[in-house]
Amino acid sequence: MKKIIFLLVTLSSSFIYSQNIVIDTLNCQQPIATLTQTLELPTMCDSILNAHLFSVNFPNNPTDSIETWWAIAISGIVLEPISVNYEPYTFAENGCYEYQLFIICPLGDTTTLISTYYVSTIGLDELTLDKKLIRITDLMGRECLQEPNKLLIYHYSDGSTCKILTL
Repeated sequence: MKKIIFLLVTLSSSFIYSQNIVIDTLNCQQPIATLTQTLELPTMCDSILNAHLFSVNFPNNPTDSIETWWAIAISGIVLEPISVNYEPYTFAENGCYEYQLFIICPLGDTTTLISTYYVSTIGLDELTLDKKLIRITDLMGRECLQEPNKLLIYHYSDGSTCKILTL
């Protein structure tokens, strides 16, 4: 008798609480980091068929939240895009970042949506702050020394040039 009651309790609890995992098929490989967020939806979690993270808005201020837009298909119908804000995050390098969205449904069951997004950082490491003067030329391109009252072109090691008139 105890075995039958235990079996009934186990079966009924599996109907009440379930956990789905929906993975976007357009994912890039080997994400650098994972960002997570939780959202409550007034729908049955079992009815979520697929989801896709289609837009990420990165803030100008790194302390602001990251706004994402998800397309979620429930029972074959794609809902209006859902906006979800993630905690501020500093993207240290270019690459694939994973976004997880934990959805909590009315009966307590959950669905985890997993998608990735490729992030291209500005690349501040590419800035060269230590440029050196390579040569000075006049307007005809002839190398010369610095002379007052003459427009000269200064050529630097990073490939930049600067036109300077010394008085």
